[in-house]
Amino acid sequence: MRGTARSLAQRGLTLLEVMISMAILAGLFVIVYATFSSTRRTYAKVTRIQDRWHVVRNGLSRMTQDLSMAYVSLNENMSQVNRRTYFRFTKGEFGEELRFSSFAHRRLYKDANESDQCIIQYFLAPDPDDHAVTSLFRRETRRLANEEPEKIPGEAYVLIDDVLDIRYEFFDKTQDKWQDDWDTTAVDGQPNRLPQRIRIYLTFRSEIGNEVVLVTQVAPALSDAIALNPAAATGKSVNPAPSSGKGSNPFASTWTNLQGKGSSLTRPGAAGRGTK
Repeated sequence: MRGTARSLAQRGLTLLEVMISMAILAGLFVIVYATFSSTRRTYAKVTRIQDRWHVVRNGLSRMTQDLSMAYVSLNENMSQVNRRTYFRFTKGEFGEELRFSSFAHRRLYKDANESDQCIIQYFLAPDPDDHAVTSLFRRETRRLANEEPEKIPGEAYVLIDDVLDIRYEFFDKTQDKWQDDWDTTAVDGQPNRLPQRIRIYLTFRSEIGNEVVLVTQVAPALSDAIALNPAAATGKSVNPAPSSGKGSNPFASTWTNLQGKGSSLTRPGAAGRGTK
């Protein structure tokens, strides 16, 4: 009996038992691999969706920021053929193009010969990495000049890739309707004023190849032209306000008197210094 029990304990596994165990382990590996593979595909898909919409959202956000800081100014030589500040909608080679002056420029280097004023262009052109794809470009000059933006130093880069079309509409408050065109430099356009609202229609290709249209609006903060010197801008002299009568400044006479008394305009306690 003892020999029989010892031989049964030392017998081990049969070939059939080993094959069954290997089949079970193989099935478990297949299930685990399928789970990880599905998770990886889902993660890659979600990442593509997030990356695509992140680019589109950031691009539209940048456009709205630039347009909200657009402006035109009358404090320049109005006889020049090329204005320094303007808002112009044109037809480009690959679609509609928008160019305007804005306060959106940021200096990236210390003591750079630049300011916060610049000319910004939005236009469609073939993508530099794939000429079969049309992308939305943003070009920004470093400063203002009485030249076309292409002749002013600046940098252009792809803002949104794989864009099918972009379209703009401009709300004219004077006519209370949306316009398809806007030009502050044309006599028959909208001289020296910006649209109250700008509507952007962006048609792009999604991460799965579908056409998607997004619409957004922006209102420029300065819709009227900046005129720091109305007399120089209009060519007319500005008459001083009358000293009396309706609409006159009640403090005009007081201010005139104060201008004639230097001690009255000094800080408290400063009058009488150096005198005995």
